[in-house]
Amino acid sequence: MGSVVPFRRNPPPPARKAAPRGRRLLGIPVSIVFIGGVIGAVVLLRPLIDPKPTAMTSPVTVIDGDSLRTGPETIRILNIDAPELHQSCRDEQGREWPCGRAARRRLAELTAKGDVACTSQGRDRFGRTLATCTAKGVDDIGAVMVREGLAVNFGGETGPYASIEDDARIAKRGLWRGSFERPQAWRDAHPRQN
Repeated sequence: MGSVVPFRRNPPPPARKAAPRGRRLLGIPVSIVFIGGVIGAVVLLRPLIDPKPTAMTSPVTVIDGDSLRTGPETIRILNIDAPELHQSCRDEQGREWPCGRAARRRLAELTAKGDVACTSQGRDRFGRTLATCTAKGVDDIGAVMVREGLAVNFGGETGPYASIEDDARIAKRGLWRGSFERPQAWRDAHPRQN
């Protein structure tokens, strides 16, 4: 017969040395600071992640076809570019018409309906708030301006209002009934009249 080998246990792992009391206590404040930082970041970034419309409490003043002022804040309607106030366009007969003033007038009509609310999407290089805006009975002021041909889709063929701009162009509404210079090109050619 063979010999019996007694069952051997693996030796126990070496005992972990307890961290010095100071190091153990240091982990608590670090954890609190970390959790506080995460909560703070969520609170600060929440408006960017899930922006809520802000109702205008002061009267809204229309500056031009794509800009509003409420109190000290200037709001640039996001994703549209309207003719500048002093810009003229040509109609189907080649006659000049004040398209910049027409755009401002239409924006004033839309905001005069009341209950203007804008959802901020950040700021532009001039410090203006970039926002999508609504008014009483108007779901998207920018879309209305582009649909009526009084503003162009900012971003060309890839911007959010590209298909609306195509419809306005095909129907020859507003700017599209004749010829016009794109607002950005007009601003570049007339830097002092803006």
